[in-house]
Amino acid sequence: MCGTPLAFMPADQTKTEITVGSLDQPIALTPEEQIGIESRLHWTSTLLELPAKTTQENNATSINIINYQHPDHETATSDWLNMIKNRN
Repeated sequence: MCGTPLAFMPADQTKTEITVGSLDQPIALTPEEQIGIESRLHWTSTLLELPAKTTQENNATSINIINYQHPDHETATSDWLNMIKNRN
């Protein structure tokens, strides 16, 4: 456990605040309020204006997919960065 609170109620409030990303079924609840907006990424407010595709639509045009995710073990950082730079 990391110790991050998943739900809490400030002493001066009557609503419980829940971290939506921690829920098994986040679709079961509808947010009523956004909290902590001072730290959100500036472009998140325009996400709904961007073109949208399902995962299947996006992958349909991809014949070869190369995973550049950092492996889940220790590596020499320069080796991993070189792999990304030399992906052609």
